[in-house]
Amino acid sequence: GSGIFSCGEVKASYYKTPTWNPKKMGTIIYADLDSDVSLQAPSTLEPSSLLTWDATGNPGWQFAPLAEGYVCSDTICCYASNFVGNTYGYSIGVLGGIDSGCGNYEYGYDCGIASYHWPAEVCGIFSCMDQTGTCLDYQTPTGNLTGVRLETRVSTNSTVLPHVLAYGTSGSTSEQILIEPGTGLNFFQNGKVVVLTIDSFPHPISSAEIYGRLYEKDNLLYTCPVSSETEKNESDFSTDQSNVDIVNGGKEEENDFPTDQSDADTSNEENEEDNDFSMDQTNKGTSNGRGKEEDIVKYIFIVAIFRLFFQ
Repeated sequence: GSGIFSCGEVKASYYKTPTWNPKKMGTIIYADLDSDVSLQAPSTLEPSSLLTWDATGNPGWQFAPLAEGYVCSDTICCYASNFVGNTYGYSIGVLGGIDSGCGNYEYGYDCGIASYHWPAEVCGIFSCMDQTGTCLDYQTPTGNLTGVRLETRVSTNSTVLPHVLAYGTSGSTSEQILIEPGTGLNFFQNGKVVVLTIDSFPHPISSAEIYGRLYEKDNLLYTCPVSSETEKNESDFSTDQSNVDIVNGGKEEENDFPTDQSDADTSNEENEEDNDFSMDQTNKGTSNGRGKEEDIVKYIFIVAIFRLFFQ
């Protein structure tokens, strides 16, 4: 199945039923979303001591009877507690690895199409008896579980969504009831820690999942085109960098002036030692020296301006 979610609420969904036709490739779903949604009150849930356990499991999807309370896949563990109703007829499942969309959930199985595989971290309970990958196919519940608490610890960059279905009455539009925040679903995430509590009474739970996606690890078969706005920003950066280089060049030219000035002073001192002129002649020579210095300053200033605007 698939769906459109907004602020924890399911706006549209699609799922396989027991009469689902395998030749049918699915359906396109759509929904109108609010552009200015109201904020929800923060959750009061807190993680329990179960998440302090240091446990690991085999890779791929792993399942166990719900009564056992937990199961692990690689470094991801799923814990279930606070049951309301009977756990009979339910399994607990977990995945820390690669999920698939072709119906075969055996570890390492290749669907043949790259887009049918994606990295995921999942913790959930399912209405099934045999603790295999068939639990991931929709089954009407045979038990009467109406309440449960799920906890897990995911990776830092995992994007997590809760997804809970309860069984209503038999029918194409009423068989599955989507449990939403404020109507029996309470969801909490703080970094890696994730908690989900469910109260679906009087309807028995069909499935409840904490589904995490590691989008940064997706192996995409395409690359996104560069927009014209991105190209403009890159062009602006290049122009700015060129201006910086020009300004820095001008500063380097100015920095050469103190050295030239020192050489001019030294030359003046040598001329004064070699020639015995009168005070008037000395003053005249000094005046001429200052004129030359001013000419040097003007020349350097003109060169810097020319480099700044014409290079």
